[in-house]
Amino acid sequence: MNIIANHQIYTLRNYQQKFKNDIYKAIKKGSKKILCYSPTGSGKTIVIASILADALSRNKKAILLTNREFIIDQTLDTIAGNREQGTGNS
Repeated sequence: MNIIANHQIYTLRNYQQKFKNDIYKAIKKGSKKILCYSPTGSGKTIVIASILADALSRNKKAILLTNREFIIDQTLDTIAGNREQGTGNS
């Protein structure tokens, strides 16, 4: 799966794709509350962006809710191409 953001193409790494697939499997099994965690710098933001892109490409509505404003800023920076994929660095 490639994500195009700000004229950059992001390709999920194998472990990120597995992370995403595991989330989709939980959803298909009917899970309504899913806790996902991964180490700092592992690319959680790009996985979230990929899931949001999937939903939007199917004309579905999507919303990202967090309890920290910086997560929203980080996700928008990633989608805009202002962050390096999976490094946690700006």
